[in-house]
Amino acid sequence: MGATHEVEKLIFFDGVCGLCNAWVQFVIHRNKKKSLFFTPLQSDYSKNLLQQVQVETNVQTIIYFKKGKLFFKSDAVLEIARELRGLWPLFFVLKVIPRFFRDYIYDKVATHRYKWFGKLPECRLPTPDLKDRFL
Repeated sequence: MGATHEVEKLIFFDGVCGLCNAWVQFVIHRNKKKSLFFTPLQSDYSKNLLQQVQVETNVQTIIYFKKGKLFFKSDAVLEIARELRGLWPLFFVLKVIPRFFRDYIYDKVATHRYKWFGKLPECRLPTPDLKDRFL
């Protein structure tokens, strides 16, 4: 992906989605290794990186870049869960469920996320102690 500042694990998320922001906070608090980095899909940084690999910056999905590979939707969520402390990596067993079914559920939540979880007027700025984890 080129210019990821040597970041091996990067989460692209909808920066104005209440659910997405809550998910990012959830991940931050459970990724004690601080190995995960974040960037809102609305940022120029995200748009430039995704354009380089010919991926549309669709804010309907989370995208996870891990060591040169891109994961989308439910695959991204399950891969991210593997990076968290506690029992969260156990959710990776859900990979046995066919992707079309997992992504169908993912798409239903994504379609209604603003209605159910709210939409922020703009992307939130990270707190000073988290600023180095946001690109």
